[in-house]
Amino acid sequence: MHARPNKRCARSRHRVRLSLVRVASAGIFAIDAALRGWYGVRAYSYADGVLLRIADEKSDTQVSLEDGSRILPGDPVLDLHIWNERVAVLGLPGRNLGWACR
Repeated sequence: MHARPNKRCARSRHRVRLSLVRVASAGIFAIDAALRGWYGVRAYSYADGVLLRIADEKSDTQVSLEDGSRILPGDPVLDLHIWNERVAVLGLPGRNLGWACR
């Protein structure tokens, strides 16, 4: 004979897992916030659909662009960062890879 699963136990395990996920998420977001502050990463726009953040950097190499202009070492450039919290909503209706590329 098989014992019937205890619904109360299953709910309790689910609550424990959910609590661990919440604690882990809070920790990850705290680390992410600290790193953004350390590296100077900020939003350039809070408009819906913006998936990038920026940080001011200096070029460490010379780059020749197609139009003939050059970026020299030490020139100011913007470093692009993916806005992780906004990428997570890709699962919503209408949010797919095509939407992300646009």
